[in-house]
Amino acid sequence: AIAFVRQASLPNTAETSTLTLSFDATSCDFIALNVHLGLATGQVPDTVTYNGVAATLVKDSGNSAALLRTLMYYVKGPATGTHDYVVVIPGSSTQRWGLSAVGYSGVDQTTPIGTGVSAVSAITATATVDAASATGELVIDAVSAWENSTDAMTVDAGQAERINTGVALSSGPRMGCSEEAGATTVTMSWTLAGTTDWAICAVPLKPASSAGPLSDDASPRSTAYDEDWLVTGYR
Repeated sequence: AIAFVRQASLPNTAETSTLTLSFDATSCDFIALNVHLGLATGQVPDTVTYNGVAATLVKDSGNSAALLRTLMYYVKGPATGTHDYVVVIPGSSTQRWGLSAVGYSGVDQTTPIGTGVSAVSAITATATVDAASATGELVIDAVSAWENSTDAMTVDAGQAERINTGVALSSGPRMGCSEEAGATTVTMSWTLAGTTDWAICAVPLKPASSAGPLSDDASPRSTAYDEDWLVTGYR
């Protein structure tokens, strides 16, 4: 079964073109790496790496009306231990942005994810998106909501909250990550402090395959065969 291992986050603390977040990958076979952009005037990351390995893009929400954006990436089978998650945005950035990372175990290493989905909106009080999934999977999300430093947001009761990080500057993208057990359709939802701008991504994680059938050598022998051996000493 898929299991949460740990999380880490770095809220927006400065307008800079590079952010680095240290993350301990011990016991993780999958890490969701999320980029939460504010004032994203068409800018997307030049590079997203963990331990120097390029991450794979799951979903880019695109810009909301007020230029908020969430991008979800992942790495599978990461090297154990603590390494740097580094994101570089081109040029001289005026972004207010942050990073989040959530690690899991028990994720399939051949086909780790299903289809990523996203949604954006301007000036509503709930961030929400529907993901197609299945029993045994785990749907994860990453949300960015433009908030003031004193605002809050609340995860839906059916989801397990993993990250809910405040705004370090006077305003910027508040970051959230959560998970919910897979089903035919899973709605990932967050209630915001008020009507505001938001961008959300979600994707189902697929569980590692169970052990295959027994080999011929491991198949049970017949009772009669074993009894003959006991009597004669021959097989």
